[in-house]
Amino acid sequence: MAGLTLPEGIKPLAPELSPLTVEDALTKLADGETEELIIADVDLHERRLRPLTEAFSTDEVLCALQITTSELPHNGMGDEGCRILAPSLSNNWSLHTLILDHCRISAEGAASLANLLTANTSLTRLNFDFNNLAVEGIRTLCEALSNNSVKSLEIAGNEIGDEGVAHLAALVKQNASLSVLGLSANDITDAGMRALANALRQNTCLETLDVSHNQLGESGAKAIAEILQYNTTLVNLNCSHNDFTGDADAVFVAAFANNTSVQTLNLAHCRLDDDGAFAFAGMLAENQSLTAVDLRENSISEVALTGMAAVMKGNTTLCSLEVFGEGEENEVQMLMTRFCHRNKELRGTIARPMRITERHFAQRLPWDVKLVGEWLRKINIPTAVEPFLAHGVDGRRLVQLTPDDLRRMDIRPREKRLELADSIAHLKQELEHTIRTERGDQQAYEQEQEHARLMAKLAALEVPANLPHSGKMRTQLELNCRRSPLRRVRAELEEAQAEPTAD
Repeated sequence: MAGLTLPEGIKPLAPELSPLTVEDALTKLADGETEELIIADVDLHERRLRPLTEAFSTDEVLCALQITTSELPHNGMGDEGCRILAPSLSNNWSLHTLILDHCRISAEGAASLANLLTANTSLTRLNFDFNNLAVEGIRTLCEALSNNSVKSLEIAGNEIGDEGVAHLAALVKQNASLSVLGLSANDITDAGMRALANALRQNTCLETLDVSHNQLGESGAKAIAEILQYNTTLVNLNCSHNDFTGDADAVFVAAFANNTSVQTLNLAHCRLDDDGAFAFAGMLAENQSLTAVDLRENSISEVALTGMAAVMKGNTTLCSLEVFGEGEENEVQMLMTRFCHRNKELRGTIARPMRITERHFAQRLPWDVKLVGEWLRKINIPTAVEPFLAHGVDGRRLVQLTPDDLRRMDIRPREKRLELADSIAHLKQELEHTIRTERGDQQAYEQEQEHARLMAKLAALEVPANLPHSGKMRTQLELNCRRSPLRRVRAELEEAQAEPTAD
């Protein structure tokens, strides 16, 4: 599974770029046409950095800059290098990506970077992976980012711990632009994960979260499940290389029962066993949003994997399911690959419409509480005006209200409460149609709905809609898998492929 997914409008550095020494970088910058630059030098002391800073301060073309190391653990740039580099980039308004990884930057260097972020608001992607920021450094950066428009923040391997995550949680609550957060290998425990989960309950912009290679356990899994339950914008989630034992698998499955936003999920090397595999298989039978799942390096038997392969017959959205490590592929993995290939072909036959989120609705409905009250009177439900005012319901909160929310707000009588719920749903449908029409993908959305109906026919093979969880029923499934591990599954797949997919 690929690394962090960057937000829309931010391109990763071109893969064909070659790392350059300082001297070669200066030659490239001299032509005035270099938009992307990777400097990998082992000796970035002040005398060699000065010519670079002079070039950066006058450059008007450079969009993406990475300073890294070639072979050594770090490049010697350190805090002094940050102090020298930051002023030259403060007024470089063409720069949107800054990557300073393996540079030995600590809290002192973070202060220089904070000054840069305060002065330069054009930066949208920051990557400070594998430095020495620690708690004080991340606190300084978070203060600078509180009123910044950065969309992607990657700080893997900085030993920020739970205290550093607390500063990030405060940032996530108030920052309205951050859509990518990379926190891999930062000694984060369950306590830090709970703090971050609380901050993400109301977040409507984060789309990618990486908490891999940390110290998360069952309680941390519950915190992540809480994010999945309340957050409606998260698309990519990487929790690999954590210790999710106990009831963590059941917690994840329960969370995905109501989550329709996450598309890629990485749970590799998380100590999941057969119970987890069967639970996930049952979830995959019904989930229609996940397109890529990584379960490699877990303790899952071939019997359980065969059950997962059987369930995949009814899933038409999953295009990648990785369960074996490199060189371990066997017949079960080959069958899963065939199902994924089928889904790729099916989904490739239609255009993919935009995913409408609460943020899109809020942008189209900038009502204050007064305008919401006028809308309630217009649809002849004036009894809801006072409760809505008391709860501060503006346009953003209006489209998020559920029937349960209306009941808790004590909207009466019951008939009016049901009528109001229908009116809110109808308002959202109208807004969605308007948004899709303006963006030109209403036709693609209608095609996808028709595609889903057609694929339901293909999925109507003799496979249980849910894998059983009770001991007796699960034992029967295991026996069936052992008696006919793949023969029946393969035959039914071939039969389905031989039939036309539309009437």
